[in-house]
Formats: sequence, C-alpha cells, structure tokens
Amino acid sequence: QVTHIKVGKARFNIDYVRAEDSIRIDVTPQDAEGFRLRLEPALGLGCEITDVTLRGESIAYEAREQAQVTQAVCELPVLNEPVSLTISFRPSVEIYPIDVRSRVGEANTGLKIVSLVKGDSGLTLTVEGLSGKTYEVGVVHPEQITGITGGDLHKDRIHIPIPEGMPGEFIRHTVIIQK
Repeated sequence: QVTHIKVGKARFNIDYVRAEDSIRIDVTPQDAEGFRLRLEPALGLGCEITDVTLRGESIAYEAREQAQVTQAVCELPVLNEPVSLTISFRPSVEIYPIDVRSRVGEANTGLKIVSLVKGDSGLTLTVEGLSGKTYEVGVVHPEQITGITGGDLHKDRIHIPIPEGMPGEFIRHTVIIQK
C-alpha cells in the first residue's frame, strides 16, 4: 500500500495485491478528477495476460513483453471515486533475486543477474558471481520446471554453483530452465 501520493492538489492511495493468477490494484483518488492514470505492473517473463477488468468490466490494454518482464499497460481516466483494476494472467516460472544484506564498506560479493531470456522451451538465465561460490535465486511456480542445466532446484530456490576461476574474480554462468 502506498498512501498520500500528491500530484498538485490531487492525492492518491494505491493498494497492490498479487494472487496466484491475478493482480488487483485499488486506487482511491482525492481531488483528482480529470487526471489519467497509467499503470504498467510487471509480471515474470512468460506470464500470459488473459484479461484486464475495471470495476468488473473488461477494458482495452496493451500486453507488452519487455527484456525481462511482461506488462499489461492500462490507462484510465480518474474520477473522484475509488477504482479497482484486476489483471488476470496464466502464471509462468518467475525468477527473482534473494535479498542479501551487506555492511557499509563491505566488498561486493553478490550475484548479478545479467539477463533472463524466454525461449521456446523455457528460460535462459545469465548471471555473474564470485569464482567457486554458490548462490541462489528465488522461483515462483517451481512446479512448472521440468529440468535445469547449470543449477539445482531446491523447493522454491535455484542453487547456482559458479565455476572455479581466479580468487575474487566474477565469472559469467548460464542456467537453462526447462518448462
């Protein structure tokens, strides 16, 4: 929930709720009549948007596949009344970075996600990590994964062993996720 977003004299409160196969965005405007609201929530690469509804009625939208996400682009006029937008989709395997805490001044040792590319049979994840270290990324819908090359699936995480190299060197590594 994000509250008290000010634009001139207008104010907006926005609730974002993600479920298994939908996203609901509730917008409560105040003194905002005449504004247009553009929403572009991100879904994992490979998710298929099936419908977008406003107050329960289907509306026009643009399904956009970006480099590493799928988006439903929606633009709607704002009236001075709450509005509820629901984006329905077919879920797919989604990859996300695991939050790693570091201290001020600490050396950079984290995994870098370089790219995520959708292919006919799955996803190709390119990462960089320290030589000889094992990292992990999170997975949404791991039950859709039929095989992995370059990593190992453990429940809702993929463990990624980085090949050996020079100490302290970041090595590029590719993980193929079949679905």
